[in-house]
Amino acid sequence: MLKFHHFRDFVAIAEARSIRGAARELGLAQPALSRSLRELENFLGVPLLERHTTGVLLTPAGERFLIRSRSALGEFQRGIDEMQNWGKDIGGRVFIALSSPPILALLPPVYQTFTKLYPKVRLHLMEATFPDAEPLLRDGRLDFYIGGLVGETVHRSFQRNLLFHNRRFVFARRGHPLMQAKTLKDLQNSMWLCGGLRQRPEQDLEELFQSHGLEAPTRITRVDSQMCMLVLMLNTDAIAMVPQQWAEAAVINELIFPIELTNDFPAPDVVLITRSGIPLTPSAEKLSDLFIRKANGLYNSG
Repeated sequence: MLKFHHFRDFVAIAEARSIRGAARELGLAQPALSRSLRELENFLGVPLLERHTTGVLLTPAGERFLIRSRSALGEFQRGIDEMQNWGKDIGGRVFIALSSPPILALLPPVYQTFTKLYPKVRLHLMEATFPDAEPLLRDGRLDFYIGGLVGETVHRSFQRNLLFHNRRFVFARRGHPLMQAKTLKDLQNSMWLCGGLRQRPEQDLEELFQSHGLEAPTRITRVDSQMCMLVLMLNTDAIAMVPQQWAEAAVINELIFPIELTNDFPAPDVVLITRSGIPLTPSAEKLSDLFIRKANGLYNSG
């Protein structure tokens, strides 16, 4: 009969790509993990891993079973968190992903309120766009995602709730030689930094310029870190189109500035995404409610 440790050990070995590494991570002896894996494979009747001198590789069956095992472990952890929430004091843990607009506009006050109300809840915050957060949300490791979303729909396994519509501006450092530019055409030959919500973020810039009858910029650098983007903008002539929250955040708005173009640039809606048909734990639900209330107060009060 399969037990919890069979799933836990298999996932640890698959992620470490090594029985030795998994044993170190779990604080167990290597023979115990080898025995656990052997029992699992015997029960399933298929090999899940190929052993090599440099480590282990997943078989095709192992790749599929890893998805199911992660999901099972995620649900098990959610169950533990939910039961801890039924006690006198709310505990457990909450793991969420956020993109830059909610991080800058919503997270500080929400974090301050939540941690005061629920000091025993362990928070795990990850900066991510939806393409990066989606697999974690799908297999139950992530409680919810708040951030931009390209398009109106998501897969039926997810539930989408609109928090607010958004806009973007082109930002540059103080004293940038193109700070007086008025149109996109003036910025066509600039060095552009590009992050975004698509698998190929530069597609946003290409479509934007094409919609204004212009050739897309050729000097584009993909940047997956907002900190890296900010550092480059502060120390070079690179520019970037980012959400309006960058202009509203006190930590940023004295460092870089929006170029006052005549064009208007809508941004993807900021949404809350959860898994359909699976309720949030009480602590995750309380945190999501705080984000919703703060978003309504800032952007939907009118």
